[in-house]
Amino acid sequence: MGYKLLFDGDVICYRAGFAAERRIVEIDPEDDSKITRIEVEPLDHALQNVKELVENCMTQIGADDYHIYLTGKNNFRKDVATIREYKANRKNARYPIHLDDIKQYLIKNHPTSVSEGQEADDDLGIALTKLGDSGIVVSNDKDLLMVPGKHYVFTKEEKVVVTEESGKRHFWTQVLTGDSTDNIMGCPMIGPKKAEKALDGITDNQDYYDVVYGLYKRQLTKKPPEGITLEGDTVKYINWKTQEESSVDLKDFITEIGRLLWIRRHPDQLWEIPQGEQDAQY
Repeated sequence: MGYKLLFDGDVICYRAGFAAERRIVEIDPEDDSKITRIEVEPLDHALQNVKELVENCMTQIGADDYHIYLTGKNNFRKDVATIREYKANRKNARYPIHLDDIKQYLIKNHPTSVSEGQEADDDLGIALTKLGDSGIVVSNDKDLLMVPGKHYVFTKEEKVVVTEESGKRHFWTQVLTGDSTDNIMGCPMIGPKKAEKALDGITDNQDYYDVVYGLYKRQLTKKPPEGITLEGDTVKYINWKTQEESSVDLKDFITEIGRLLWIRRHPDQLWEIPQGEQDAQY
C-alpha cells in the first residue's frame, strides 16, 4: 500500500533552521560574565537539513507521495480567545535566522500549502481524516495525537496509531490541563496525573464532558486563577481584548477552551460541547 506523508512544515522549518545555528557561550575575563552569541551556518546548510529530513522519512516509511503544510498569518483562534490572548507568550520568542528563507524554499520547491484562517495542524487533521489509512502525519507535535489515524514521530522514529478512543482521551486531557505553550488555560490545579485519574475508564463524550464540567466548577470555586470568579454557573473574568468584565456560562467558558485546543477534521469546523447521542465530534 502506498502512503502519502503529511508533513508538519512548521516543525520542519524550525528544526532545520535551528540545526543550522550554534549558541556560543563565552566568559568575559574582566568580570566573569557570560556572553552568548549565535553562530549561523549558510542557508544552504539549513536547506540541506530540510531535504534530508523529508528524504529520510520517505525512505523509512516507504511512502511514494508527500505534502507539506505551513501555518499562514490568519487564525480563527485569535478571534475565539477572550480569556487569554492566544499564543501571547510567544511574542518574544526567538525564531531561526533562516526561517523565512526556508519557508520560501518549501513553497517554491516542494508540494506545499499555506493555511488560510487556521493553522497547519488543522490542515493536517483535515487531510488525514480525508485520506484515512493511506495518510500519515509526520510531526513531533503532541497536539496532533488527538487526530485519529497514522502518525510518525520523526524525532523518535516512532510510528503511532491514534484510535478514536485514544484521540478522544488526548483531547479531553488537554481540556483539563490546558496548553501553556499556546497560552490556553486549563482547569486550576489539574495536571496530567490528576487528569488521567479523573478520566480513567471513560469512553463516552458526554461522560467526559460531565466529569470535566464538574472539575472546572469545583476548582474554579476552590482555587480560581487571579481575575476569574465563579458565581453559581457563571464565570466572570476580564476579557483581554476589551479589558471589560465578561460574564459567561461555565459551559461557554469550557467551549472556548475546547475550540482553542481542537484540531479540525473538516473545513470550518468549530468544536461544540457534546449533545448526548447527537454528538459526532469523533
